Amino acid sequence: MENHYLNRKTAVLAILLVIATLLCCACSAKSAEILPTATDNEAEVSQSGNSLYVEPLKISSPQNYIQSLSNTKENKDNCNGVYDIYSKTLNDTVSETVVSRKEWLQSLMDSLNIDITTTTDSKLEFTDGEIFDCKYLFASARQKGIINDYDTINPYKAVSRRYASYTIVNALGYEKETHIDCADSNSMFGEYNLITAISYGYFDLDEEDNANPDALVTKDEMEKVMNDLKKIAVLRGKKILAFGDSIMRGDGNYKVGIPELIAEKYFMDVKNYSLGGATFGYAEGKSHISNQIVEALSDYETGDIILVNGLTNDIVKDNKGTMSGDNDFAYGRNGRKTFASGMEYAIGFLKDNYTDIPMFFINAHNMTYSPEEKEKEYNNLALEICKKWDMDYVDIFNKSGFNCEDEYTCDAFTADIRGTGHGDSIHPNQRGYHKFYLPLITDKMAELLK
Repeated sequence: MENHYLNRKTAVLAILLVIATLLCCACSAKSAEILPTATDNEAEVSQSGNSLYVEPLKISSPQNYIQSLSNTKENKDNCNGVYDIYSKTLNDTVSETVVSRKEWLQSLMDSLNIDITTTTDSKLEFTDGEIFDCKYLFASARQKGIINDYDTINPYKAVSRRYASYTIVNALGYEKETHIDCADSNSMFGEYNLITAISYGYFDLDEEDNANPDALVTKDEMEKVMNDLKKIAVLRGKKILAFGDSIMRGDGNYKVGIPELIAEKYFMDVKNYSLGGATFGYAEGKSHISNQIVEALSDYETGDIILVNGLTNDIVKDNKGTMSGDNDFAYGRNGRKTFASGMEYAIGFLKDNYTDIPMFFINAHNMTYSPEEKEKEYNNLALEICKKWDMDYVDIFNKSGFNCEDEYTCDAFTADIRGTGHGDSIHPNQRGYHKFYLPLITDKMAELLK
């Protein structure tokens, strides 16, 4: 009898356990319909060099659930709320440090003043467009040819360098570059958009010289790129008039110097009178920066903004001199024999002859061919002369971080002109210009031309 009672009790418990299990499964199934599972959203994040890598997100849209809600007006009103939960889940996964496609495209189009228009053209629709509140943003981007090869929106998918470069090059219409020297060149075959974006200075190689096409774009990187793009509206169509030495001329970059790189990137015109070896002070057999100005005036050459650099060859000549004590430029008073008197003469000559054109001086970076203290003396004197004569300037030496006392910086960002296998510390290569010179110079240009 006792055994019979126990058997009945065991059977009842077993039935209750089965019912409880079924109820749990039903609840889980309902939850799975609303939100993607953890496995669908998880991304493996690791650090490699300076780049953040995340495996591509497997975005499983709650399309079936939203479609079932759409059958009644009341449920249609609830769809946005459901998708808000879904998008927040994805954002929480990756967006604290990296950027979504929606964020990227919105910022890109805002920075370039591209209007976002509503359209019903079926050719501009996306296969996943109906469930996203940003479909007009993506339709406008496709209409402008920025994302013409994409059929899906995936707005909360993280942006890689590949995707970002694709949109930049398409938006601006740059001619695509096909070659770059980098450590991961085997993975760069066909990556012409990223090669082009790096060539124009929007992205850079990492410390192992990898281009990293799959690296995700961080929010800091996006801010830098967008600030760069905003300058185009100010600089486009303007003309640069340039004077100076081999750094202005581009002797470490196949004669493509500061003004040419800026003009190509920001759609400007340029006339560059600079020459390698040029000095402010008089030196036998050297080009003098003041003579370059005379040549420009004889050519009736003008521009919207004037860039002047110099002092590197004056340091080699080692004839610093002193700044004059009065407020008269005193043309020829000291025969322009010293660096100081020659620089004052050049500034006065420019200001007297180009009275309505904004201009500024650019000093040099920290090199290794002369003692650092001597470089500091010349750079500081140059800035004092600029302040005295109310000449704007860009302080590359103190503000850019371009210090060739560091061996990696020297080799990575200056040209191997002597064929030693190492940078010469003097002449920037294309990377050196884009990373250290152009950001500060174009900031100043945008400020003066606004």
